[in-house]
Amino acid sequence: MKNKTVRIISAVIAATLVFSLLFAFVAEIVIYNRVDAAQTVSSLNSKLDSLASQKAKIQKELKAIKSKKQSTMTKKAALDQQIDVTEQEVDTINQLITALDVQVATVTAELNAAQAAEQKQTDDFLARVRIMEEEGTASMLGIILSADSFSDMLTRTELIGSIVEGDKKLMRELAETRAGIAEKKASLDSARAEQAAAKSNLVAKKNSLQSQYNEANALLKSLNTSAAEYEKAFNEAERAMDAARADLQKLLSNSSSSTYVGGEFRWPTKATRITSPYGTRKDPITKKSSMHTGIDIGASMGSEIYASNSGTVIVAGWSSKGYGNYVVVDHGGGKSTLYAHMSKIKTKKGAKVTKGDVIGLVGSTGYSTGPHLHFEILINGKHTNPMNYFKKQ
Repeated sequence: MKNKTVRIISAVIAATLVFSLLFAFVAEIVIYNRVDAAQTVSSLNSKLDSLASQKAKIQKELKAIKSKKQSTMTKKAALDQQIDVTEQEVDTINQLITALDVQVATVTAELNAAQAAEQKQTDDFLARVRIMEEEGTASMLGIILSADSFSDMLTRTELIGSIVEGDKKLMRELAETRAGIAEKKASLDSARAEQAAAKSNLVAKKNSLQSQYNEANALLKSLNTSAAEYEKAFNEAERAMDAARADLQKLLSNSSSSTYVGGEFRWPTKATRITSPYGTRKDPITKKSSMHTGIDIGASMGSEIYASNSGTVIVAGWSSKGYGNYVVVDHGGGKSTLYAHMSKIKTKKGAKVTKGDVIGLVGSTGYSTGPHLHFEILINGKHTNPMNYFKKQ
């Protein structure tokens, strides 16, 4: 009798302790993951709110520009800014959808763990009740009365008290677990609804982005019907690019490494068709000759632009009426490369890049009537024919 009684008491206490520790450990893991996922989602939603505010401001400025009949290039610059913010919105929504995927997976894991915990709690409690029912002589009172001495009786009474408290704790945890399951189901439904809304929003933003691309491209193409307006836009773009090149020469003279990184230059896109070569060309509208300081590579909107060689990014910025979004990489030894009209810059000033790294996406920002990459190779800050310095891959 004594051995059986001790066995029953020990089994019940051990089961209670093990379950409590296990439940606490699992709960700590899922709560940590859930908080982390929720913080990410909250941060991305805040970023979307900020971008919406920026966009509203740009749209207001664009409306004012149109009503005042300002220059075409001023309108194009505002449209490019609007496109840039919409691009960021699309990126952020994609990140949000990914974060919500994580949140849904995390909450689903929590729900499964909570349901498993509930089942374990129920099974443990029913198992202990069955043991007490099956072992008639091992009832609470029987265990106390079978003591060999008063001291033994006190010890047994204390153990029984621990079991009773354990039962109460188990029932409280069971109630909390069931409440948690209801809360997790509601949280999962909310995350799935937000996920569906984000996907719908993504489709709308992509459609809006395409409309903005079309409007920006059509704006410059419409200049063909007005020679005076075309010449004005052309001159504005030339001045903007000249200013950017002058700033670049100063920057290179102060920051360029004296040692070239070495190796051949690589072709900066997957596309290989040159739509406008390096050299002097006559404008079809103004009939004026001008120097095309690089090559234009016809590539699809959003296709990747690769660093033509390793080096340090010394410019990752914006030239509103000329290059649009553009990047300059210093390769040392007076050699640098310039990549213009990007829809998106995917590097930053000061970054170290390796030949072949993606540094941006093809676009039509700045003085551009369609998606392409304007690519230059500069020697000591001066343009030269890129075709003399690299092999097409």
